[in-house]
Amino acid sequence: MAENSSSGGSSMPSAPARSDDPAWAHGQVVVGAKNSSICVHYSKRINGGGITRLKYHFAGIKGQVEACKKVPPDVKWKMKQLIEDLTMEKEKRKRLRIDIGNSQSLSNDEVEEGDSANPTLSDIGSQANKRLAIQGTTEVTRGLLSTITRLVPDCDTQDVISGQLEEYKKATGDFGMPLAIRQREKLNPGNNIMFF
Repeated sequence: MAENSSSGGSSMPSAPARSDDPAWAHGQVVVGAKNSSICVHYSKRINGGGITRLKYHFAGIKGQVEACKKVPPDVKWKMKQLIEDLTMEKEKRKRLRIDIGNSQSLSNDEVEEGDSANPTLSDIGSQANKRLAIQGTTEVTRGLLSTITRLVPDCDTQDVISGQLEEYKKATGDFGMPLAIRQREKLNPGNNIMFF
């Protein structure tokens, strides 16, 4: 268990919170100390871990930090909910990355026409053409747009990304510059999606 130093008084200078996280209503940032905060209920200084460790302190979850002994029950419950929601969101993103990787490997597992140990040049060209054909399908486009919709909640940002995809396809704007075109040929996102 990581022990954190405790401070008896509240004479430490504090700064405004760096986000609108609800946990900041019960904690303060320590000025000049990276990722350090103070519990306003217990006057406990939490070193490292940022707002997440402060939530663990309020929720009474042992392991990373000492539980707060003076936090109101409703705050304790709310912090547990926030941690649970964060954990579920991380799992959701992890499953999505795995699903994307699995769908890419399925599209690469097509039946090869030549000897798989010694493919001919035409086999390699044929495989590349199949891959390009798969990437151009509406199903892939639909999947990409669906993924953007799930991962980017803001509609305006979704519109910007969608517009940038069109610019990328047509090589217009900054995507039409010689450097961007060279990089596009080297780093086609459709070929590298399995690495994410």
